[in-house]
Amino acid sequence: AFWDKKNTKRHKEFISFIGRHCISRERADLWLQENKVDKEKIKSLWDWILEYSDDPEALSEFGFWMNAKNGAFDNEIPWLADRIVKTLEKTKGAVEWEIRLMDSLPILADTVPEETLKILRLYFTGTTFKKRPGYFRTDIGTVELFNKLYKNPDEKMQKEIYKLINELLPIGN
Repeated sequence: AFWDKKNTKRHKEFISFIGRHCISRERADLWLQENKVDKEKIKSLWDWILEYSDDPEALSEFGFWMNAKNGAFDNEIPWLADRIVKTLEKTKGAVEWEIRLMDSLPILADTVPEETLKILRLYFTGTTFKKRPGYFRTDIGTVELFNKLYKNPDEKMQKEIYKLINELLPIGN
């Protein structure tokens, strides 16, 4: 009944609360064990919401869930990367509190570089990012991430990173 009633604010707060309370906290894996929270149910919930909801504003709150560092999904990087891609596709690149996503990107790049490239493309070329006025800040970690992916021995990966960088230049230079 909660999801049947269209209410972006409530849906946003629900997704955000679960993410902040259960997933974004330090040592979320231990917290889940100590509190007997079934991680598989949380994963199923993310899948269910992605399948059931088409509200990009509410789905952008999954930013709190995109945690590959000291989190609930440390040992499930391919699964996490896939959910991040699906979420960013539905939100057109919008994510609230993207710090967990940005912190997770180097970890994702080591395990699933192709998915990481998709995430970067969705995030940096998404409608929300394009709406930002003027320049966007690129820190050394982002530059290192692009370098790491570019140094991948796969020529296709190198070409795609090169292409993405060229797409980004007119957006925020």
